[in-house]
Amino acid sequence: MQSYGSLERKTPKGYTSTWHFINIDNEYFAIGGCHKALAKRFDNIADLRIFYKQMLGYGYAIPGTAAVQLELCAA
Repeated sequence: MQSYGSLERKTPKGYTSTWHFINIDNEYFAIGGCHKALAKRFDNIADLRIFYKQMLGYGYAIPGTAAVQLELCAA
C-alpha cells in the first residue's frame, strides 16, 4: 500500500471531513468522509488526481499549514 496523503476541511456544522488517497496493488482509492465512511475506486492515477483536485476546489486542504503539495497535484 502506498499513501499519497490526506485532505480535510470543516463542514458547515463544525465537523471535520477527511479523505485519504492511496494505492493498493495498482488500484487507486479515496477513502474518507465525515459521519459515514465512503470509498471511491479509480482505475488509474489520473482519475484519482482529478478527484483530488476537485476536493481542493470544494475547500479541502492538506492538514497543517506548512504542508507541501502532494504528487497527486503533479501532471
